[in-house]
Amino acid sequence: MAHAKLSPSSAHRWLNCPASVIVSQGLPDSRSAYAAEGTAAHFLASECLTQDVTASYFEKYIAVEDNGDCYFTTLAVGAGNLPYFNAEGEMAEHVQKYLDYVQDTVRDTKGTLFVEQSLSLEHITGEPGAKGTSDSVILTDNEIIIVDLKYGMGVKVDAENNQQLMLYALAALAEYDFYTEFQQARLVIHQPRLGHVSEWTISIDELNAFGDQVKRAAKYISMLDADSLDIDADYCPSDDTCKFCKAIATCPAAQKEVFETVANDFDDLTDDSGDELENDRLAECYSKLDFIKTWCKAIEQATFDKLTKGENVEGFKLVEGRAGSRKWADESEAEALMKSMRIKVDLMYDKKIISPTSAEKLAKTDKIGSTQWGKLQDLIIKPQGNPTIARADDKRPAINLTATADEFEDLSA
Repeated sequence: MAHAKLSPSSAHRWLNCPASVIVSQGLPDSRSAYAAEGTAAHFLASECLTQDVTASYFEKYIAVEDNGDCYFTTLAVGAGNLPYFNAEGEMAEHVQKYLDYVQDTVRDTKGTLFVEQSLSLEHITGEPGAKGTSDSVILTDNEIIIVDLKYGMGVKVDAENNQQLMLYALAALAEYDFYTEFQQARLVIHQPRLGHVSEWTISIDELNAFGDQVKRAAKYISMLDADSLDIDADYCPSDDTCKFCKAIATCPAAQKEVFETVANDFDDLTDDSGDELENDRLAECYSKLDFIKTWCKAIEQATFDKLTKGENVEGFKLVEGRAGSRKWADESEAEALMKSMRIKVDLMYDKKIISPTSAEKLAKTDKIGSTQWGKLQDLIIKPQGNPTIARADDKRPAINLTATADEFEDLSA
């Protein structure tokens, strides 16, 4: 299957920053343990839906190869130097929530399920042979349902105007136009580790209008090359577009945005009269912090990569970092030695009560009875989160820390 240059997963980037497609060409994909874990979770989910089994059915590990392919393995066989993840326990528990949602939706709508469905994008982006893979596509009498599993915990993702899922829906609409006359598409983001499910419905007319927008953007990108890029017109540096862009460390527009922001907005935190920074200017500065942090991390990683390859980065070198905490070279040997020294048990071991999360796991396996668990639940508290800054369009309600006059007792008498 051809890897789409204008892929649905990066649509939020190339639809807003056409230059990102050109400047990213030829750069290697970055791999992380989090990405590999997500790939393993998707593999487990697809295997379960395809074989119609529960997530705990596979009592094995999942190995993830460099190209994203996965396979089940055992500790005895191992996975070499590849990252591998336990298909049981926590991963199975979270993936099962996604499975339940998909299967319940299929049952409630009497729909037809397609798992890990490869969908052509060529008629949308004009890219020959390009395809995208949707986690779950459910077809009903009048609706296309796209369900996307997001296994990460870093950022809560919403379905509303989600360009990745809208592209999947457009591709599915063309793939299954013979099925029925669809009236709408339902887009679903399922993030089981955050307990987050977001649904959004869009009419077919609105979806096709979005498709026209995508076609225009794709045609424009097809006419670009490295020599024709306009730093002011073709780039759109921001936290959303740059966060996972492979070219951020070398992007001239990102560098320009950071330098201009630091020079113009952060040069002085007071106005000419010496007063504190005005609220509107403070808001402008704060809105750019995430982008600047993203750029700084990319520059740090790029420098580290160069130095680890033995390349010269003028003025910098690799040195040994701070040593880790002390630990026993062999815990069992240390334990045996302490026992031979007749050191008291209560001095040898650190003991503490298990956490509510660990207690809940014991309750799920019937090692703690339901009655006992009910009593323990009465002792569990969840401290209120500390205030944190969010954008104005965040769906969480604002905390009012400003005291009003009617909150105080009238002491005038």
